[in-house]
Parts: sequence; C-alpha cells; structure tokens
Amino acid sequence: MKKHFIISSPSASWRSEAGRGLLLLLPLLAALWLALMLPACKKDDPGKTILHGRVIEYGTKEPMADARIYVGCEESVPFGPSTFTLVDSLITDADGKFYKEYAEADLCFSSSLIPYKKGYFKGTSLYPTTDNKAFEVVLDPEAWLKVVTVPNGTIGHLFVGGNFDGGGGFESFASQGVSERIFSTNGNRYKQIRWRPYGQIDMTKTDSLYLPAHDTTSYTIHY
Repeated sequence: MKKHFIISSPSASWRSEAGRGLLLLLPLLAALWLALMLPACKKDDPGKTILHGRVIEYGTKEPMADARIYVGCEESVPFGPSTFTLVDSLITDADGKFYKEYAEADLCFSSSLIPYKKGYFKGTSLYPTTDNKAFEVVLDPEAWLKVVTVPNGTIGHLFVGGNFDGGGGFESFASQGVSERIFSTNGNRYKQIRWRPYGQIDMTKTDSLYLPAHDTTSYTIHY
C-alpha cells in the first residue's frame, strides 16, 4: 500500500500570509499618512490678510519702537483725487515689529499701509500681497542744515545749491550782510553743497558733509 505525502514549503506559506497581512495594513498606512500630511499641507484661510513686518532707521538700521503703521483704504474717482480712509493703526514693539491678522471683510480691495513716526519723514505707501509677505520698512530721520553766508567783499552776488534742498538753491547778496537759512533734510547721510558767483558756473565749488539724524549742522561760506 502506497502512502502519499503532501509536502508544503514553509517559506511559500510564510510569504503568502505576509502578503495577506500587508494587504490588510495598506488601508491603515494610507489613513495614517493622510492624517500626518493634511496639517502640513493645510493653507491659511484664503480670506485672511496678515500685516506684519519691521521698521528700522535709515543709516543705522536700528529697530524703531513706537512707530505707527496706519492701515487704510484708498479710493479714487474718475478724474478726481484719491482718498485715504483710516481703518486701523498698529504700533511697533521694542524690536520694531508689528503684526495683526484681518478677516476679509475688515479690509477693502485697495488697502494700503503708511508708516510714520515723529521726527521722521513719512514713509511711502505699502500694499499687502496675496502671500502675506513681511514688510521691511525703512524710515528717513529728519536733520537740519544751517547755511551761513558771510560777505568779505570778494563776490557781490552768490548762488548756493546742493542736494539738501531739492536742488532749487538760493541767492545771497553781499549788500544784505550775513544771512542764515535752515533747511530740513534727510539725516544719517552725506549731502552736497555747491556755491559760486551768480551766473558763473565754471567757478562752482563743491563740498560734502555728513548730517546726523535729529541734529542741526552748520556750514559757513565766506564770499
């Protein structure tokens, strides 16, 4: 009598069971992957606008505390001037930073920001971006240049100009004696001053001087 034996391969059986187990685990692994990835891929509320950034001083790059960021809505009419309606104002912290979030209904489509602090020139208008990019705001400090002209009998009519007053320049007459003029200009930078006998461009003399912020610098011309 013959006996028949069926011999199964242990390795084949193990692979079969492992394969069935892996198939059962796949849905669980997929669910776990989604649970981990969704928070990372989640985008900010598309209707939310974040206004944030930092204000520093020109020249020194020092952070400016207590600077104001005026948030407004710019509106214009055809052939007419635009208007700025104040919506909010933010104040920078000790590190010059500001931050605030706004719902879509809080701001108009043409919103803008105007940075300002006393003792500084008003900054240019800034406009929020769709990616809520941070603003790097640089404010120009005020400084003053006092120009003193002293006649000594050499020139009767003097012309003085430079990039401290917008380039317009002014005239000084020896018959009027000593004169003083004070100009408000941007500080923490070098400025040029030029002078010459009136109408004689080829005799122009030029000098450069540094104007520190929030201070008055005197410059005397003897002519």
